[in-house]
Amino acid sequence: MFGGVELVTKSDSNYPKSDLEAYRVSIIEEFTKRQLTSAQEATARLNNMLLAS
Repeated sequence: MFGGVELVTKSDSNYPKSDLEAYRVSIIEEFTKRQLTSAQEATARLNNMLLAS
């Protein structure tokens, strides 16, 4: 059974790839280093990462 990061990063070939797939490694590293406290924080941090690239 998957949980946590494993569940979020599980690849399922029946679905189209997200535009965020190119940032997968960076996102995992960022969220592993600094744990999230809310969905709002996740959204803000993702937006910041995308704007910085």
